[in-house]
Amino acid sequence: MSEVKADQFVIKFGRRVLTDNGEPGMDGDKGIGSTTERLQGQVAAAIYANCGDLDLQQLDEIIEWVELYRTAMIARMGTSHLQLSVSDEDFDSLDPYRPVERFPRALDDDEY
Repeated sequence: MSEVKADQFVIKFGRRVLTDNGEPGMDGDKGIGSTTERLQGQVAAAIYANCGDLDLQQLDEIIEWVELYRTAMIARMGTSHLQLSVSDEDFDSLDPYRPVERFPRALDDDEY
């Protein structure tokens, strides 16, 4: 089995959410990040610290718990808020520095 490393816990565009020793921290810097980025780091740290000792059934159960929140969020938001899925090939070709005009516009409150 390959070893899971703290630097594998990344978000969009490869930004790390954990320090080298598994503590929360954006870009590998402890305590750095927005409120939601710090929350992601806390969840990632818990996964990193604990999931290596679980069996496949237990990991599947945890994944199901996360899916509960995802399903509830989708139900609250409706389908108009779902992000489009991007293939790995397309994601690898994304340019994070492209002009904002090329991104889809946000919906106004009355358009939901």
